[in-house]
Amino acid sequence: MTDDWTDALPQSARDFLEGRRLDEVECIIADLPGIARGKAVPASKFARQKHFHLPDSIFFQT
Repeated sequence: MTDDWTDALPQSARDFLEGRRLDEVECIIADLPGIARGKAVPASKFARQKHFHLPDSIFFQT
């Protein structure tokens, strides 16, 4: 693995990913009441983007 974004991962995460195929990345954040919200993104799309944005409306869903 030589992708730049993987360099920022903890060593234990890099060890886990070594030899495994990463199909998608789950982007999750808690909304105001603390419920997990987010979306799954194909790993190839996630790796191509320098920044990733979730919609602002995610914070107002209850």
